[in-house]
Amino acid sequence: TTLNATVAAETPQVFAIPSYTPSFSVISNTLNSATTWTGGNANDGYYTATLPFTFTYFGTDYSTVNIGTNGYVTFGAGSTSSAAQTIPTGTPANVIALFENDMTLAASGSIQYGYNGTAPNRQFIVKYNAVPGNGSGGPNTGYIVLNEKSNIIDLVVSSFTRVTGSNATCGIESGSSTGAAPAGRNNAAYNVTTAEAW
Repeated sequence: TTLNATVAAETPQVFAIPSYTPSFSVISNTLNSATTWTGGNANDGYYTATLPFTFTYFGTDYSTVNIGTNGYVTFGAGSTSSAAQTIPTGTPANVIALFENDMTLAASGSIQYGYNGTAPNRQFIVKYNAVPGNGSGGPNTGYIVLNEKSNIIDLVVSSFTRVTGSNATCGIESGSSTGAAPAGRNNAAYNVTTAEAW
């Protein structure tokens, strides 16, 4: 008898979940107009943060994440892109987009990050706190939650108003054109007035 084993390709799936408010046990840092950014600036920039646990994203382990001012985080390379992308073929790659849109911390708003819980069931949380759009739109508030061990991602959008005339994106994308987005949230003209979570 010959047994052959193969590993199935990872297929991301999107499910609506009840909206909730994540809580921090530890707030590691608050990013705002005074932040020294890893790349770019408070208008279009990113800050590289160390994760409290290894997170596996599309089969690759990461110990850091790049937190962008424009409503998304990336693994590997950071990005200063301010335009909504179409998942799964857009840029930047290795992205988790909460509400990818042209936003700015130059005058107000903040981003907090940290974690909640104890190993091996911690959550790494990135909170966009009343971040305005660049010239119009906002304030935008929501959470990206990375769950330890399960590698499940929660995207919680409390409120979002896009920059006038622009599109926005919510979803995930790998570095090899694989991804998923909720219906009506993929490079689309939408706002969120009733909290939603995915």
